[in-house]
Amino acid sequence: MEAVMSKARLSEKDMELIKLLCLPNKIISHNMGVSPEGIGMHIGRLIGKFGVENRTGVIVKALQLGLVGLGELQYRQEQQSLPFGKN
Repeated sequence: MEAVMSKARLSEKDMELIKLLCLPNKIISHNMGVSPEGIGMHIGRLIGKFGVENRTGVIVKALQLGLVGLGELQYRQEQQSLPFGKN
């Protein structure tokens, strides 16, 4: 059974995380001010909400449902400010 998703069911943090899912957890963690483990748990909850198998599935489903646009996704580390350099 496929989960039906809408912006109403997603928190502001969920939407922020979806836009960052193309980046490694360490960078997402820094940007959101949450531990890498916390980010992993949040990603797991998003996977459940969307009824998909992995973070890529969340991105694809969010794009298909129009919850985010392709231009909203952060996918280049250079766009992020990291105090410890690029990974």
